[in-house]
This record gives sequence, structure tokens and C-alpha cells, in this order.
Amino acid sequence: MKHQRSGHLFQGRYKAILVDKDEYAKELSGKPSINEIAEYTKSILGEDRALSRGIQIYLICKYSGKMLKEIGKHFNIGASGVSQASRRIAIKMDEDSGLRKKICRIENSLKLSIMKT
Repeated sequence: MKHQRSGHLFQGRYKAILVDKDEYAKELSGKPSINEIAEYTKSILGEDRALSRGIQIYLICKYSGKMLKEIGKHFNIGASGVSQASRRIAIKMDEDSGLRKKICRIENSLKLSIMKT
């Protein structure tokens, strides 16, 4: 042992929590996964596939903490396509209060909050 010390503080874990389940890790991180956001958005806005996809991209960019390139892989588009789709939805939200309300409903249902980075 380093420095010849013993006890809980110096041996083993000290107030550490073992995270061995994905569900628990997800809960601790507070970040929704790309699939969670995408599936829930599809279930709410399934009628308009293009709009649903744009909103999925917008919400994933806003809340997942993922890089644009990683989000793009999920949708088979490039990082610039992700950025443009997200921007288009933000503009539509400014113009359409009904869309803004739908997106707020999705955010509230998923209990999303802006991540602090």
C-alpha cells in the first residue's frame, strides 16, 4: 500500500456507486438518448414524416449532447445537414405557434431540460 495507510478511505471504493446497468447510467447522466427522442417524436408526429424528422433532429441537437456528426450518422446525413434541419425547425417554431406548442409538449413529456456544458 502506498504510504502504509489503511481503512475505507484508502482501500477500495470510498462512497462510490457501482453503475452496472445501462438504465441506471442513463438516469444518472440525465441525457436522453438519440433513440428515445426519435421514437417518442415519431409516435407524436408520425403523420408528417419530414416534419417529424426535422423535429427529431432539432430536439436531439438541443438535448442529447451529441456531436453533429454522430447525430447525422443516425439519420444518414452529414453534419451540415443536421445543422440546417435544426435551424429550419427553429425558424418554423418562431413562425408557427402550433408547432411550438407541439414541440413543448414533446419536451415536457420527455422531461427534457437544457444541458449545462
